[in-house]
Amino acid sequence: MNIKKSIIALLSSLTCFACSASENKINAENKNSNKTPKNILILMAMQDEANPFIEKLNLKKEEKLNPLYRNNYYSGNINGNHIYLLVNGKKGNTDYVGSEATVISLVLGIEKFKPDILINVGTSGALTKSGIKIGDILNISESYYLDRNIPIPDYKIYSEGHFKASLLDTKAKKHKICSSLSFVTKDNINSKMKSLGCEVFDMEAASFSFISSEANKKFYIIKGVTDYVDGEFNAVAFQNNFKIVSNKLAEYVKNKLENINLN
Repeated sequence: MNIKKSIIALLSSLTCFACSASENKINAENKNSNKTPKNILILMAMQDEANPFIEKLNLKKEEKLNPLYRNNYYSGNINGNHIYLLVNGKKGNTDYVGSEATVISLVLGIEKFKPDILINVGTSGALTKSGIKIGDILNISESYYLDRNIPIPDYKIYSEGHFKASLLDTKAKKHKICSSLSFVTKDNINSKMKSLGCEVFDMEAASFSFISSEANKKFYIIKGVTDYVDGEFNAVAFQNNFKIVSNKLAEYVKNKLENINLN
């Protein structure tokens, strides 16, 4: 009799456990289904930077936003959110890097997709003394204009930028980036870099930040390091690093978008 009662109690316990597990699963599914999807707009300057993203995120190429411009866009979904990847475009073998193409792409993208979140992803250079290694993936917390100078007190902040970005990884080290109209090399290193505290350099982040701020959008900047701007530039090494870093950027951002709560 005692054995029979024990078996009944065991079966009852297992049934309750199964019910509880099932209930937890349903609650989790309901929680995910009730989550409001986000529109996430990712902007990249170069097609070869973007190709690993398109592959890893399984994005579909769409029609051009505007036939007057060369930028391309791709769409898909990840973690219940809508992803729109904008690439500045190219003419022949020349990618449209830099501030002008970035502004055109981002304005068109914001008007078209009404994004909740903006992310600029791309390659960058760094200073050798910064402790940053080739291949590092960085979360940018602030961006500045490197070339722009308006020597009027009321224009100081406007001319320098001082844009604050959110962090995809809140535990990551924060980095400051200076954006230049030119490819930064040791020949155009200047004192402004030191005064602004920049240790990372690109050609798009500041313009991206300006448009994002003006549109009152939450934005992130993720950069992968391909070279040292204060060292001897080696085109072959740069191209090799570029391929490796572009793949690492895609993996990093994909992982973050799959695993973090953007609400």
